[in-house]
Amino acid sequence: FHLANGISVRVQAEDGLVYIYIHLSRVDVDIGDRVSYETQLGLSGVSKNPYPKNPHVHVTIRKNGVLVNPYDYLGFLG
Repeated sequence: FHLANGISVRVQAEDGLVYIYIHLSRVDVDIGDRVSYETQLGLSGVSKNPYPKNPHVHVTIRKNGVLVNPYDYLGFLG
């Protein structure tokens, strides 16, 4: 879906967490697809700011509708 920050993908996990990946340049999944941690969701993109940035992705995670710290849930970062 599209946010003010560009193309994004929202993943509803079975544990109730919602992962949102922002600043994509392309989406490789369709609504309703079942995905795993190995699924390529899309390609990273750039911010829609007045100045160019390198390709990157922002990840937000919500638990029960509330933003949580991604570091607590993305094990590969720790």
